[in-house]
Amino acid sequence: MNATVEALNHKRLKYVYDGLEPDWNAKIAISSAVRDFAFSFAEIAHQQFVKLQSKLGSVAFDKIVEKQGYRIPKGEFEVFTDEGHLPLSYYLRPDNSPDAVKLVIVSMGEYQPCRYMAHIEGIWRVTGAHLLLTSR
Repeated sequence: MNATVEALNHKRLKYVYDGLEPDWNAKIAISSAVRDFAFSFAEIAHQQFVKLQSKLGSVAFDKIVEKQGYRIPKGEFEVFTDEGHLPLSYYLRPDNSPDAVKLVIVSMGEYQPCRYMAHIEGIWRVTGAHLLLTSR
């Protein structure tokens, strides 16, 4: 797939969750600025950031990696991480345009024993992604 991406907000929104092990199915409320982007840990647990490369195409994926400032993993056992070394995942939300979706990049995981964190890393509009929503 050859999608195009546009940064809607590539600034990090820190600590959308910071606490004990969450209820994985409960929605995590986010500030009023991005209220419509609430998510659950279960929703993003298996949507690893690296999977986007095959779904978006290399050009769009590389644009996101460059703009967000992510380091490319060097070995097969490394993953894309945020600045605090939490692994990156993503989730999707509908966009106003019928041929677009909003892509939300999240870093989340166990930061210390029994302490979990999640940060919104960026929000992107993906166009030409009509199959992206159905190919999770």
